Amino acid sequence: MASRAFLVSNVVLWVGAAAVLGYVYLQNRPPSTEGEPMVVAANGRPTAAAPAAQRAGGGGGGAPVVPRVVPQVDERGFFIEDFYKPQAYDLQADLAAATADGKVLLVMWEREFCEYCQQLHETILLDPKLHDYLANTFYVVRYDFYARSGKKVKDFDGTEWREDDLARRHRVLGTPALEFRTDGGKEVLRIPGLVPADVLLVAFQFVDNRIYETGKNINQYLIDIGAVGEPGGRTAP
Repeated sequence: MASRAFLVSNVVLWVGAAAVLGYVYLQNRPPSTEGEPMVVAANGRPTAAAPAAQRAGGGGGGAPVVPRVVPQVDERGFFIEDFYKPQAYDLQADLAAATADGKVLLVMWEREFCEYCQQLHETILLDPKLHDYLANTFYVVRYDFYARSGKKVKDFDGTEWREDDLARRHRVLGTPALEFRTDGGKEVLRIPGLVPADVLLVAFQFVDNRIYETGKNINQYLIDIGAVGEPGGRTAP
């Protein structure tokens, strides 16, 4: 009788444990992704698919927009993007190449395993519209905020600096940082840090359409078009 009671009590314990584990699984399992596109990073981690509004091909029942595949990461920890041009390690040469290509030079400062760079590449630039605008409008070169390569870079004025020293010379305090440069290396817009996709798109348009030539800064332009604040309200200083 004692052994039978012992067996019954163990069965009860096992059933109870199974019930608890089942409840925990149901409460914590990820939401169903059936019918949703799944974007997987090169390292195997799932990444959130583009929002439905981005996937929709417009209100007229057009073809859905296929989200881009998350770019791979190289051995140094930097994302590999198809819009990056080879660095000349000479910003004068980079600018000349951009001008010859009929584009504005975009100097993008990043560092390996940067959390905000990761969000930029794995989330924001997965939007094909944003990616294509960037790729088709700007000549993009990436430089290393930490200067792991040890290479010297020639600045627009011809002086040579290590990458991290050049970043400080350009007043880059963190990553990602985007510098838009035109004739003679003149900076027409800077984006320090990560910004939402809609603001980034407006910034691209601000440079592409040469809004800066009107004397407005990006903050004024964002307010004027209603992207932030109230249209016609007090503009930023």
